[in-house]
Amino acid sequence: MALQKIGIIPDKFILLKCKQTASISRLKNNLLGINQQLFGPDLEELAANCLKEHELNLKGVKEAFNQFIFEHDVADKSYNDVIPGLNRMLSIRFRENAPRRPPRIIIVGPPGSGRNTQAIAVAKTFGLVHVSARALLKNEIKFNPDVGRVISQCIDSGELIPDNIINPLIEKRLKQSDCKVNGWIMEGFPYSRSQVNLLKALRIKPGMVVVFECDEETCVRHRVNVRVDPQTGVEYNILDNPPQDETTNSRLIELNENSDDNIRKLYKQWKSQIITIEENYRDKLLHVQADREVDLMTEYLADEIDNTF
Repeated sequence: MALQKIGIIPDKFILLKCKQTASISRLKNNLLGINQQLFGPDLEELAANCLKEHELNLKGVKEAFNQFIFEHDVADKSYNDVIPGLNRMLSIRFRENAPRRPPRIIIVGPPGSGRNTQAIAVAKTFGLVHVSARALLKNEIKFNPDVGRVISQCIDSGELIPDNIINPLIEKRLKQSDCKVNGWIMEGFPYSRSQVNLLKALRIKPGMVVVFECDEETCVRHRVNVRVDPQTGVEYNILDNPPQDETTNSRLIELNENSDDNIRKLYKQWKSQIITIEENYRDKLLHVQADREVDLMTEYLADEIDNTF
């Protein structure tokens, strides 16, 4: 509140995220440096209270500076590993003698190619807004029952969402202030000619269009093994990334949209649509084989983004 009152608005508010156990350990060391008489339960309680106070204060910070907060995961990383990531996050928007242009990045690919995972990771790395067509549709199902029924039917049967439903959702999201200020990375859109034309009508020219290449069998294997936690909405691949606790594992459910037939149908539709992307964004394309390890893929994309913006 004090910063807001004197008119100070940060360009970036970087939030370093680490494991709770690491925070407690560091807090105890700091407290011992202040008062060496602390030990045992008293030390544990004081450290826990300090962490609770931090989390309470952080809630207020997020409310005040939500659109400027960029998270950077430092869990299990050394100082030398953290610094390059911070430099990358800062440098993308503040290069000397360069215009301030919020990045606009599109990631497209067949279902199961990992585009959502990488969009989330890249968004966190550079402080971009993650625009997910699927998330917008899921939200519409929740809050607009009439349209939601049409969307659910299409998703469950492996059919494409009509442009007259998805296009307005994308347009509304891209016009929001956080996208304009921070830039964005969008996945799952555009595919059809109508969707490409929407972006043209909005005068949106992406600086990079990443096309994930992945064979059909790999895509099917990735998606048919996906399960969802109905309480949190978090997805898990039961082969590659299962839950760490049995409670979560016991409540996972399988979605109709991830059936073998649906994934193969969507894959064929993707192969027929890629020509539209290539025709319209030929000079912005980055074709990527999607078979890399998650962390290596994120690092590769981050380097490409660094060299583009």
